[in-house]
Amino acid sequence: MAPSIRRRLLWLILGVVTVVWTVAGWKVYDDARHEVDEVYDANLAQSARVLLGLLAHELEQEALTRNNVARVMSEITPDDLHRFPSLDSVLGAYTRTLHEHVEWRERGGHPGHKYESKLALRARYPDGETLLSTPNAPSPTMHIDGFAEYREDHVNWRVFGIIDARTGLLVEVSERLEVRRELVRYITANSLMPLLVSLPIMALLLWLAVGHGLRPLARVAKEVAHREPNALHPIAVDDSPTEVRPLLDSLNKLFARLDRALQQERRFTADAAHELRTPLAALRTQAQVAIRESDPDRRMQALRNIQEGVDRATHLVEQLLALARADTGSAADTHFGHVNLDVVLAELLADMADEVISQGAELEFDDQGGTVHADSGALRILARNLIDNAVRYGGQGVRVTVSTRQTASGAELLVSDNGPGIRQEDRSRVLQRFHRGESVTLFSNTKGSGLGLSIVLRIAEMHHAELSLEDGPDGVGLTVRVRFPSSAAP
Repeated sequence: MAPSIRRRLLWLILGVVTVVWTVAGWKVYDDARHEVDEVYDANLAQSARVLLGLLAHELEQEALTRNNVARVMSEITPDDLHRFPSLDSVLGAYTRTLHEHVEWRERGGHPGHKYESKLALRARYPDGETLLSTPNAPSPTMHIDGFAEYREDHVNWRVFGIIDARTGLLVEVSERLEVRRELVRYITANSLMPLLVSLPIMALLLWLAVGHGLRPLARVAKEVAHREPNALHPIAVDDSPTEVRPLLDSLNKLFARLDRALQQERRFTADAAHELRTPLAALRTQAQVAIRESDPDRRMQALRNIQEGVDRATHLVEQLLALARADTGSAADTHFGHVNLDVVLAELLADMADEVISQGAELEFDDQGGTVHADSGALRILARNLIDNAVRYGGQGVRVTVSTRQTASGAELLVSDNGPGIRQEDRSRVLQRFHRGESVTLFSNTKGSGLGLSIVLRIAEMHHAELSLEDGPDGVGLTVRVRFPSSAAP
């Protein structure tokens, strides 16, 4: 299954929501547990204090009654006992009942709450004797003063104990912890249940919302899919969301580059066809002359013209191929590395020496050092075209000087000649393809194609270098300077 932005966004959003809800649920549970403990602890403490107050009051009344009975008994004479024989037994029985343990008995009537059995009371004298207790009350072995937790018979109790300072009476109010935990779970579940129930609904709404938000992408995809191959006009970005605009801008830049490339290709094809048509027509004419001519000398001259035309056409094709390679050159097609300009130029000049000398030109090499990060093959093409142009257009006996130098900003390659040069107003035009300047044709003594400087410019652009046409030394001739920036230098 192909990756989907819609599904990815949905899962990311649901994942974030789930994490947030989990943290929120834990927070709700923790807060509910804390608040329930606070309320129930307060209730335990209040119940214990109320019970202690009541029992302390009863004990004080009991002590007062016991003292009164003792005083009465001390005042009874033997004559009183003789007259009232049952008085002694009645007072003795009453005195014994004052200190008896009070048992908790279920009374008749309406049944109590279901949590009654989970609450317990116990009151003890200082000596440990029980005064009051419920049947389910736990029996801790120690005296508890304050809050404590106690486990008995696999049941956890929360106990609050308080001791009366005057009577020493200990009152303990206990409660099963399961009551609190059950209430905490109930509060947490009721708080989170609406969120859990709404999760599928939220997922559906998010699915629809994400789909609606991705409509601009779908619109762009549909528009691109239905475009004709030659439709390279920009995509409208006015109503597009901010997040989609970088994609549209990139597509529009791509369309613009493709449009320029296609226009250059069409122009190149048309110009190449035009440039090749002329030498081919001339070759055909010279071939017809050679076929019809009976004079051996004239036939030989026609054959020489054919040979020169083939040389010119071959040079033109080579230049066209070099320009095509330069136009398609990229980081994937070239092999950049640290290149020593002096080594590359020395090898190139050795290869071109016979050709340059045969044309009556002088060649000088001033190697002052220069190393760049470049493609050595592309640099050879660049330098060959500069030297070839200088020799070709410099005239008979031209002196061509090739020099290199390392500068603070990078490295430089200079090719200078003492020929006629190029007028200032023509220097920008000669960088255009198939522009050879005035009065230069393919079958003149200057066999140019008008592509040399175009190739040089394209290779310089590949290396982010700067190409400039300047006056030659002492204002005579032409100097072509190629400045390689520091980013291209080691």
